Amino acid sequence: MQVLSLCGRRGLVDLSAAAVDGSPMEANAPRDANQRLQRLEETISQCEKEIHALMEDVVDHALSVEADGSAAQGDGEDACDNWPRLSRLCDRLTRAHLARDSLHERAMPSPTEIRIKVEAAERMVARAEKRLAAGTEAHQAKLKKYELRVREDRAA
Repeated sequence: MQVLSLCGRRGLVDLSAAAVDGSPMEANAPRDANQRLQRLEETISQCEKEIHALMEDVVDHALSVEADGSAAQGDGEDACDNWPRLSRLCDRLTRAHLARDSLHERAMPSPTEIRIKVEAAERMVARAEKRLAAGTEAHQAKLKKYELRVREDRAA
């Protein structure tokens, strides 16, 4: 499973149809559960707005109870009904943040991949510098020959 997971993260295999010992594996997650980054950002934004609205309601209720004193405690039953919804929203927000972070992590190359790319770029730069030095040297040699020929022509 670890090898399959690693191969899936590197894009070497398609995890939508994985089989062990030739038998297809059942999955309990629908394909539409996979979300793109834009949809995750929208989910995060929506959850944050709803949580903020619920928290404002709680604060308003607390202020009204505080202003009215202990006489309004019987009216607080409807305010407590929002706690399960708030809990679900917080859970959804946490899962969306984790999914977004996972997408960012998968999009970023690993340190080994970065090192390999940097080494390849350094080799390319070194080859380009060698070609430039060789070309410059060849042109300098041509210029010296030209100067020598001009001097010989002037001397003659």
